[in-house]
Amino acid sequence: MTIAFGAGDRLRLIPEALLLKSEPNGTYYRLVAFDLLLGSLLFATGSGLRRGRRWAILGSMIPWGILLVDSVSFFWAMTPEAFVDLKTGKVGLLPRVLFYGAASLAGPYAAWILRTRQDPDIAAPEVLTASFIAGLMLGIGATGVILYLHSMD
Repeated sequence: MTIAFGAGDRLRLIPEALLLKSEPNGTYYRLVAFDLLLGSLLFATGSGLRRGRRWAILGSMIPWGILLVDSVSFFWAMTPEAFVDLKTGKVGLLPRVLFYGAASLAGPYAAWILRTRQDPDIAAPEVLTASFIAGLMLGIGATGVILYLHSMD
């Protein structure tokens, strides 16, 4: 699931770029850069999970926490605009909103799976929970910076 969301976070940018009808602004480019970085982190940790790397379980909790905050925040903020765009025949934000909705549902489930179905010799459940909470805090900070910079545009 981590690899799928990492790849999906990057691949959904292709139809989004093709379907975007208006000229993107600075906020859009910041979101794309953030999504590419986060998608790469998820893909890398997901690859580590598939290969049985010891660092991958702990390492994947942080990007899942960031993705959860990012997805819930921007799903809430962009859904009304996406529906207005759909009524006018534009679908530019639809891939982004659908991804954010899916990630909002998958984030808590992925964290729960990673926390409960792992070898206790690798990391204690409390350490995994703490790294997920650290990811949530990083996500709050990153989302706050993106929204602050958006208000300055």
